[in-house]
Amino acid sequence: MPKNATIPSCLEILAINADCWPNAVTFNDDGRKVLAAGFGSPQIFDATTGVHEGEFVKATSPNSDGVCWALTSVDSKLVVGVVYDAVAVWTSDGTRCLRTVISPGGIVSSVAITSDRKTVVFGTWGKHLVCVDFKSGDIRWDVKLKTSFSGKVAIALDGQHCITAGNDKTIRLFDLRNGAESHVIGTHAGYVQGLAVLPDGKRVLTASRDKTICLWDIHNAMLLATLSGHRKEIRTLGITLDGRLAISAGGDGARVWDLASNTEIATFNNHGKSITCLSISGNTTVVTGAEDGHLRIWRLP
Repeated sequence: MPKNATIPSCLEILAINADCWPNAVTFNDDGRKVLAAGFGSPQIFDATTGVHEGEFVKATSPNSDGVCWALTSVDSKLVVGVVYDAVAVWTSDGTRCLRTVISPGGIVSSVAITSDRKTVVFGTWGKHLVCVDFKSGDIRWDVKLKTSFSGKVAIALDGQHCITAGNDKTIRLFDLRNGAESHVIGTHAGYVQGLAVLPDGKRVLTASRDKTICLWDIHNAMLLATLSGHRKEIRTLGITLDGRLAISAGGDGARVWDLASNTEIATFNNHGKSITCLSISGNTTVVTGAEDGHLRIWRLP
């Protein structure tokens, strides 16, 4: 895009009053439902009409009314989420909580699951990185980190490693087999609050309170590009299914980035307050949740 050119805005499709401060949001597997949560169980909304259709049953954990920090739709059958100090697995319609894993390290901040649905890994505010057998819920290993960790976890596409980032401003690669740290991928100037692995499996994108997004070579630990444009902290990050676009959002709204050219191509923000979470359906649709208590669904370029 030429310098000083006007950046287009994405089309808003729908606004939903979530009646809460959403900390976590996800589309279900087919993109027809939006699941969002602040405190307690996830709420279910129709992604076309915005109608509230109910809520998930409570997680079978002592703090099931606590903050829900993360949600991810595993497939058409299962949803995994974080409710305060536990990781919960629900049926996708929310009618049953199949199991919960209580954190050995306090409040859980993030969770990820391998594509074969055999392994779950999560990070905690108590500086723990924990690996769990998805089927049984048994803890395989629990690593106490030396530095603060409370941010994000993602699974590398080889299924053998996970990537973490958080309050120590550092992106690290860990071996899922034993929890050993492989190497440091890179470091931001601020807390890392967004993390996404690209479909090629070779690169990872991170977003930080330092207002930048960085693209890294995972295995060579190299900074490939820095995307700048946000004027306030970035609180959440996502990429489209094909890896062509990235969406970052925070205190000054959301921005869309073309990852082929590493340039900003669109922006959007009708929220009254900071955007806290987002989720992308396929390559075309994104939902954002914000401190104003609303969810908004957008059409991407």
